[in-house]
Amino acid sequence: MRSFLILAIIILIQPLAVIAGQSSATTQNPAIKSGDPTKETESQDSNPFTEARARAAIAREEGEFTKFKEAAAKLKEIAEDLSKSFQNGSGSPDKTQKAVSQIEKLAKNIRSRAGGSSTDIEEPLPTDLNSAVDELASLASKINQSVEKSSRFVISAAVIDNSNKVLALTKVIKQLLQK
Repeated sequence: MRSFLILAIIILIQPLAVIAGQSSATTQNPAIKSGDPTKETESQDSNPFTEARARAAIAREEGEFTKFKEAAAKLKEIAEDLSKSFQNGSGSPDKTQKAVSQIEKLAKNIRSRAGGSSTDIEEPLPTDLNSAVDELASLASKINQSVEKSSRFVISAAVIDNSNKVLALTKVIKQLLQK
């Protein structure tokens, strides 16, 4: 009889203990009480390891964007130097070939970092060397301006398009240098 009484008390108390445990869990975590999933994820994101990973990812992205800006500035600098050497008449074929190769490499790098991949150009390209070099310098300047104005969160169609034009011009210049 005594064991029956203890068993009955345990059966009656157990649901009360479960209910009490649930109510204390909702008072400890306001996200569960309010049903707001954003508050629940905020409490989970306060993990120091998660925060450290997020800070490291941001620092990495900012470093990559700085390299992106530096590549655009270098592209502009090389293209302007090449244009000036052609205007002065002091451009040797070897230096021109080397500069065009550097410009091509930088333009490919910029295009890929900007999110582009194809080189489809529908516009007519210059057929003489001087105008091709001048157009190249102009496009390099436009790329640099676009990159300087953008943030690391932006994918610029203008940068991709101008990079594709620069790549097409480098091919034209290489062909004109071989003649």
